[in-house]
Amino acid sequence: MYEAQQTHATELVFGIASEGEYIWIKHKIEGQWYEYAGIPSRARPDVVDALARLAELPVGQFPIDVVLDVKCRIKDIASISDNAVNLAHRNVRLRWTVKMTSADAECLLIPVCD
Repeated sequence: MYEAQQTHATELVFGIASEGEYIWIKHKIEGQWYEYAGIPSRARPDVVDALARLAELPVGQFPIDVVLDVKCRIKDIASISDNAVNLAHRNVRLRWTVKMTSADAECLLIPVCD
């Protein structure tokens, strides 16, 4: 969600579980979809559970249609100089509407604009 927010994505979709090794994740930036193999298929239930916890919903409750408002601390590159990467911690606020009809359905996230 952080990366999608930084790139001004207007939608973020976690694909459905499949027979493949990875779940496809896609995000839309300026009307163009970008897709990549995101997380291992076996990790998808953990991602769904984490989204439910962040939304303060009981795990396994569907459908989900809620706004996540999460404040977190991340490491980010502060500067790069002569073979050294300096990291900085900063506070980030992530606000996304999460829509999901069942544990096996696509998960749609839409940023909430202030």
